[in-house]
Amino acid sequence: MKILLLSYHYPPASAVGGLRARRIAESFRQRGADVFVVAGPLEDGAIEPDDRVRRVTPSLDLRAHYLRLRGRHNGDRNAAGSADATKLEPQWTPPERTPFLKRQISSALWLPDDRQGWILPVAARATEIVRREGIDLVYSTAPPFSALLAALLVKRRTGVRWAIELRDPWTDNPSKPAFVRSAWSDAIERWLERRCLDRADHVVAVTDSVSVKLRERVAGNDDRVITVRNGIERFVPAREAARPIRRIVYVGNLYQDRDPRPFLRAVARLKAAGRLDAGLRIDFIGDCRWLLGISIERFVAEHGLESNVTFTDPIPHDACLERMRDADMLLLLAQRQPLQVPNKLYEYLGMRRPILAFADAGGETTRMLNRVGGHCTIDPDADGRVVEVAVGRALAGHTTAVTKEADTVLHEWSWDRQFDALHARVGGAS
Repeated sequence: MKILLLSYHYPPASAVGGLRARRIAESFRQRGADVFVVAGPLEDGAIEPDDRVRRVTPSLDLRAHYLRLRGRHNGDRNAAGSADATKLEPQWTPPERTPFLKRQISSALWLPDDRQGWILPVAARATEIVRREGIDLVYSTAPPFSALLAALLVKRRTGVRWAIELRDPWTDNPSKPAFVRSAWSDAIERWLERRCLDRADHVVAVTDSVSVKLRERVAGNDDRVITVRNGIERFVPAREAARPIRRIVYVGNLYQDRDPRPFLRAVARLKAAGRLDAGLRIDFIGDCRWLLGISIERFVAEHGLESNVTFTDPIPHDACLERMRDADMLLLLAQRQPLQVPNKLYEYLGMRRPILAFADAGGETTRMLNRVGGHCTIDPDADGRVVEVAVGRALAGHTTAVTKEADTVLHEWSWDRQFDALHARVGGAS
């Protein structure tokens, strides 16, 4: 079987979406498939590790042109360099109000996202590969959702069997900033999403919550929709006995609603009340010094937590795993994303350590943690006193009881089991 994978992000790029794309490609290959990949351009200085990967550079970056023009108009020579929205300065904060005309322009430049210049060149390259190699399945993963539109063009030109994967919701995603949206652009995106869902042969979501939403929208046959979680890649042995909570570790970046301040406020209040172990250490590992223009380091100092909280800039993945293994508790921030699950949750679950999660009540993350038990979840909308009590109980070792089905569920959530389901429903379909 021959498969063509379309993914803008692909290693050696470190984006989480690229890591999943590589795992999918490797898993299909392990089961005998011949997998070709079309991905976005390599980062500066990176070396291509896979001779089956074809890199495609966007042919027209409208945002970059717009920023250059705006830079010339404003005399800002650095405007063009700010085209990558993922490389924001720590002091950047989202605008509270966007002028009407600017918002309309931004809506067009982000339709469906900031990789729209990738659609046509990828469609051309992928169509060529499908016809030359006799591809049996095109598997496109998003975001960016431009990858799905490129694959839609390939489907129309060749009729090849097509699977779309949504790692995040598309039109239900609250993470797309309001200042790059408008009523007309939202309507177009809903239409584009329907077109993709109608034409796809298989629809893959990474959470049950997103699958439910998609089943409501697919035309005719909701059996096309399958949930394939990111999955747990490795398990470490569970500790024989519970240990006092002396070290809490958070691994990841701070952005959007992933805000550690409610947790830190609660810890500060417990410390002021003399109810905090003096030796408690909280390690933030990743891009955690700033959150949307707010200095988290300064916040820690202002709340008297300098002796308890440390910040470590991004380190290699193996080193992150070692820090997680050494932790007594793992901190998870999953606020305001009820349909989604941080990929980090699966690594945390594999560590078999208690997790203290700030996650939406009734959301996917909370349901998963409750299903296995042994963890503590806190609603991000809870008031400060409720948070303080919950954090205090968690630090004292009071978590939910481990459920009888915990081991069965965790192994069902392993990557191997998840991919077996994907291969059976998509890779092995005819």
